[in-house]
Amino acid sequence: MDIKQIARHFSRHAYDYEQLAVMQKDIADRLLKLIPEKEFSTILDIGCGSGYLCRQLRKRFPAAEITGVDIAPEMIRVAKKADPIGNYICKDFMQMDPPKRKYDLIVSTSALHWTEDINMALKKYHSFGSMMAYAVFVAPSLESMRKVFVRAYKSAGLSYKEHLIRFPDGKQMPFVIESAEYKQDYNSWRDAFKAIKAIGGTYTFDSKRPYINRKVLTVLDNMAGARLEWKV
Repeated sequence: MDIKQIARHFSRHAYDYEQLAVMQKDIADRLLKLIPEKEFSTILDIGCGSGYLCRQLRKRFPAAEITGVDIAPEMIRVAKKADPIGNYICKDFMQMDPPKRKYDLIVSTSALHWTEDINMALKKYHSFGSMMAYAVFVAPSLESMRKVFVRAYKSAGLSYKEHLIRFPDGKQMPFVIESAEYKQDYNSWRDAFKAIKAIGGTYTFDSKRPYINRKVLTVLDNMAGARLEWKV
């Protein structure tokens, strides 16, 4: 995994991320509702992005000290601009040392699937906090688009090349309290691809990720029924 590449990608889309990531905000809101009513003194949001969940957490737990961490510098700048009193750190969480005193609550939405070893990441989460609440995209998210790409490459007479992130198996996720499925319709598959590119869905853990051939894009433009399906 190329952490620097991921950071650059999200930094490029930082200023329009919240406008495009409607589903991610809904996921954050749903996760927030699952958090029990307790007196949390400290909360850490891992992969905080533009700080949306941090701001919602402050509304619900105004007495808590809330910290957000993210690898994308521009995301952190956006978060600080929207939330000047917030505490935001630009760093790779997996490289951070556990605190002397654990956070009362660890939250993470739409970030855990960016780790290559989920079990290791969850152990790291646990070393930082007494309680965890997380949401992660799992398979078969984006499988409908993957099938469309396979068909498009075949129609263009080209060998298939992977363009989409492969999400973890939901069975790997311990302590699942709730699952949800989302469907998003677009005017075209090209529009659908642009949308998921903006929120990171086109990352393949391969720094040599191929560009889409023009012939493939032409085929995509002529294919109807653009619908993305996600599972969380």
